[in-house]
Amino acid sequence: MFRIFVVPEESRQIYADLLPDEIRDEEDLLIVAGEVQVAKRMECAGISTYTPLIKGAWELTFIHVAEEFSHQGIGRGMLDYAGNLIGSYGGDMLIAAYPETEETEAISKCLEGAHFTASRNGALIKQSTLSKFKKGIDALPVVGRFDAIPLSEASDELWKDLQTAIDEEGETREEGVFPLLHDKGDYQPAVSMICTGDYEKVKGAILFEDIEDTLYISYFFAVRESTGVISDLLKSAVKASEGLYDGDTVMSWHSVNPLADDMAERLLEGAGEKRASTVAYERKL
Repeated sequence: MFRIFVVPEESRQIYADLLPDEIRDEEDLLIVAGEVQVAKRMECAGISTYTPLIKGAWELTFIHVAEEFSHQGIGRGMLDYAGNLIGSYGGDMLIAAYPETEETEAISKCLEGAHFTASRNGALIKQSTLSKFKKGIDALPVVGRFDAIPLSEASDELWKDLQTAIDEEGETREEGVFPLLHDKGDYQPAVSMICTGDYEKVKGAILFEDIEDTLYISYFFAVRESTGVISDLLKSAVKASEGLYDGDTVMSWHSVNPLADDMAERLLEGAGEKRASTVAYERKL
């Protein structure tokens, strides 16, 4: 039986070569299944990483079990260990989301065996050049009913109001699930926008990340029955991006609710270079 343990900060470099570059975050919880080895390189049976989000939720960002140790309960053991530990930190949910392919079927089975349940699927991942995307935005009607406030100018109170609006909308919608927000500092402050309406009530938001010179739409939200929110958000965001992202910089769109799926299809039709299905799992702790 392999010992499962948390890797302390001073030992993380030993495992660096086993992890993708994009998830080597010092704040991540790094859990390994294997024997401790004092050397420059550590051989292990399995490795997984977890990152804190907000509202007590954590995300599984990476999990891998060496082929020679598959089907021995190692993946489930790491997930159970992480769940118990995160629960002791005060966390109440562990989530995982990834493109659904033949290669990821094993991950799904592992999650299901570790008491995760599928929470949503069928998301779109599409990408296009920024210039083509701007043409789609230019074709949208000018509404002007809402104020789009850059994240760089948004107060902490407005950020909390956005989370409240997302929670309330999620409780009333019959279809569609809104993903959890990351920390405010994870998004591009100049381009990301929070949309407000009458009495400064939050009506929507579009939040971007800059991933390897790709302007990535990381989060998209609009309340029901607020016509024009999408147009005002997108036009304001594209205007703010001028001078920051030039030429053929790729614009990516990852949507997880029907409203954003429809908008992605309309704006990126014929220009998408990638499309995949995404599945998300969650486990209450």
